[in-house]
Amino acid sequence: MNYKNLRVEYERRQGKDVFLVVADPEVPHNLILSEHTNTAEAFKKLRELKEKNQ
Repeated sequence: MNYKNLRVEYERRQGKDVFLVVADPEVPHNLILSEHTNTAEAFKKLRELKEKNQ
């Protein structure tokens, strides 16, 4: 699948940090591709998706 604007976004949920790997789909809201509890995991997933997306 070809995603646009892959990025990591931050949210605070129930007192915990959550890092979301998201993309802009063809619908008006963001498509959440994965959720992580630390930035390293989130950016690793982002890098993997960007490589597959090329």
